Amino acid sequence: MQMIVTDVRPIRIVECEGFKSLLNYLEPGYILPSRKQFTADINRKHAMGKERLKFLLEKEAPCVVLTTDIWTSLATEAYMTVTAHYINQKWILQEFVLETF
Repeated sequence: MQMIVTDVRPIRIVECEGFKSLLNYLEPGYILPSRKQFTADINRKHAMGKERLKFLLEKEAPCVVLTTDIWTSLATEAYMTVTAHYINQKWILQEFVLETF
């Protein structure tokens, strides 16, 4: 799941033969969860992260700065990311990606 989220990969990758072959090579006998299970897990993780971020911003961030970054992937797909930044009470910069689309 972490690879799908971090690398912005489609969830359908878990159904691809090459991916299944790689996992079987790395961990023979491993039973890969279904696409439906990955979707549920990602949605659950997103909801938990959203609540955590909301709590942190309410507790630590009287001011928030938003930035955007636009780029093109190797497959020439355009992306934009919105990131929130703030300095916490210990003067440590905090950054959270809000969305990539």
